[in-house]
Amino acid sequence: MRNKGISEVVLIHGRSQEGKDPEELKEVWVKSLKEGLRLKGLKIPEGVRFRFPYYGDALKSCTEEKLMRSEREMTCEAGIMLEIAKGLLDEKTWNELFFASKSLDLFSDENFQKLLKLLERNSELSATCLRYFVRDAAVYLSRKSVREKIDNMVIKELASGTKIIIGHSLGSVIGYEVLTKADGGIKSISLFMTLGSPLGLSSVNMYLSKPLRIPETVEKWFNAFDERDFIALNKLDKSHFPPEEGIINYGGVKNEESNHHGVEGYLKDPVVASSIFKAIG
Repeated sequence: MRNKGISEVVLIHGRSQEGKDPEELKEVWVKSLKEGLRLKGLKIPEGVRFRFPYYGDALKSCTEEKLMRSEREMTCEAGIMLEIAKGLLDEKTWNELFFASKSLDLFSDENFQKLLKLLERNSELSATCLRYFVRDAAVYLSRKSVREKIDNMVIKELASGTKIIIGHSLGSVIGYEVLTKADGGIKSISLFMTLGSPLGLSSVNMYLSKPLRIPETVEKWFNAFDERDFIALNKLDKSHFPPEEGIINYGGVKNEESNHHGVEGYLKDPVVASSIFKAIG
């Protein structure tokens, strides 16, 4: 039985973590957070326990299943790809692509590769990273069985002592899903922090199990992004979120990790780190 006096921080990782040691991954997160706190003259308080629900291998297994992709999955994948392309390309290049896409079969590997090369040529982007992010996100969002499997892995790590949930990249989507369905598991979350989140993409939030809103159990939602991060293209403001106020958007992160998306670069940011510190209480 868990000690109710211990404050628990749940860390939800993003994609591309398959085949890794969960304890080592957790240590990377905690070490990066310590560095961010150090820059503010702070330390992690005593009595804090970090929990790291690991789903990397499970997601990898699901994406490698020899299943015929459904129209829903292919539509989801194409939608995410096109929305990211629109956010990254200049207006002239996008218009040329848009008119071509009316007859372009994005489900074709050949045309998918053409689009990736175009994006890589016109932006600070790793085409490989984008391709696999889009694939994994589409598998999670479009396949109900996959979503339930991964969400349940995270829900099992929640407890009455959970005060903070931090989700990075796809992990922010999973965190949101979990917070909207974890009935009875948690009563109040002092901080839901999303790092490099794709939740501002309409092509992502249209596949959520419930309409995008601030979960009732969340006291504070802090959304941090680097303006150069291709996954976090849209902040969670009125332009990309229902007319509901309350989310704190912080775009001052200067993430020097690869493609400005790595979790280490987010947690090392002193504003991000100090916000976590304050929520621990």
